[in-house]
Amino acid sequence: MSEKEFIKFMKANQSPSQNLDELVIAHQGNLFAQDRIIVFSKVVAIHALAGTATLAVCPQFGWNPFGANPQTMHIFMGYGMWACGLFCGSLFMVLGAFLKLVLLQKSSVSLYYRNGIKNSFMLSSLFLFMMMTAGAMTSSDNIFLGFVFALFWWLGALIAETLSFGAQKLFHQIQ
Repeated sequence: MSEKEFIKFMKANQSPSQNLDELVIAHQGNLFAQDRIIVFSKVVAIHALAGTATLAVCPQFGWNPFGANPQTMHIFMGYGMWACGLFCGSLFMVLGAFLKLVLLQKSSVSLYYRNGIKNSFMLSSLFLFMMMTAGAMTSSDNIFLGFVFALFWWLGALIAETLSFGAQKLFHQIQ
């Protein structure tokens, strides 16, 4: 449509057809769905990098690819497997949440948080599965693959990711 045709259309005070309205709405919905997938993929990549960095401090699920000193883990183990799992899951997600706020555009972060709890649930569950799989393949110590540690790791990750919603709003209001 040329500019002249558009001006003519606007002056005619005609409404677009119902079919055209439906076509535009369907196309917009498809673009929005693609954007959500792209943003979620970026968030997964950021959390994967951040999570790998946390393994240098806190070996998780018996997986210690960097030969990190287990001292941090033993501090929390003194309180029980639940405390160690809660700390490790929270640390894993907090660093990713921070990097997500810094590295992604405001519109991408807002789009991600629009489906907040659902995305947090999927992200924390995905990384729980990945970390447990890596731990099971590399560790001979199955103590970290138990239900209590995994449950509290997942809860720590889910809580940390959910709390980052508020941090995201505050962070973008300051900017």
